[in-house]
Amino acid sequence: MPRHHAAGDTYRRVDENSVEVGEHSTVVRVERTVTIDAVDPREGILSISEKITSYARTVDGRNASLTREQRDLEAATIRYRLTELGEPVGELEVVDEGRFNGALLRALAQMSITQDALDRTVNMAVGAQRSADNVVDQELASDARADLRLHMNYTLAERTEREARLDIEGTAELPETTVGRNKVRGTGNISGRWTIDPRDGFAGTRNVELRLYAMRRDAGNRPVGENTTYIVRWQTNISKR
Repeated sequence: MPRHHAAGDTYRRVDENSVEVGEHSTVVRVERTVTIDAVDPREGILSISEKITSYARTVDGRNASLTREQRDLEAATIRYRLTELGEPVGELEVVDEGRFNGALLRALAQMSITQDALDRTVNMAVGAQRSADNVVDQELASDARADLRLHMNYTLAERTEREARLDIEGTAELPETTVGRNKVRGTGNISGRWTIDPRDGFAGTRNVELRLYAMRRDAGNRPVGENTTYIVRWQTNISKR
């Protein structure tokens, strides 16, 4: 196990997930405290807990009211286990799950995991690549969510004592999903950049953009209007406390 992972290490993590469709935009901002509770050096597994400290949502630049379930998230804690490369081991656990929307919490935790908070630069040389296939629960409209299937490639572009930079590219698929009165499906391209502090292996920033091109069809499977472009962005900042 890399020495930079130690039980008791605590981080502040801020995630912003935005969706733009034409002139309209929705942004969800989640702040959380991430703690490494235990390290198993023989198995190479980390036990991690996340406590959500803030959840906010804006629509077209204005603060949006939250549902009770969304407000309650600020008291929620999620636990899970990962390998040192950010791969899930076992199931997610929502502490006191009966009080919360377990599905929404799991979606937030899955977003955290699939954004690969841990150090993928371990044992990588400049120019080396890694890839990952993930499914991310994503809001497309106020009344519609979908499971985006992502295939992402990471290339280690540069590494110094203080910073490792990975370039990200990939593809995405939107399976058929109901949005309003129409059925929507599509594909898209992913690009972005991720920086990690090699001295720590966890802290860093990540900016990823997906341009998703979707075709709309009505209940009779007839095309409706022009194709819709969704611009989805994920931004992450992790700092050690």
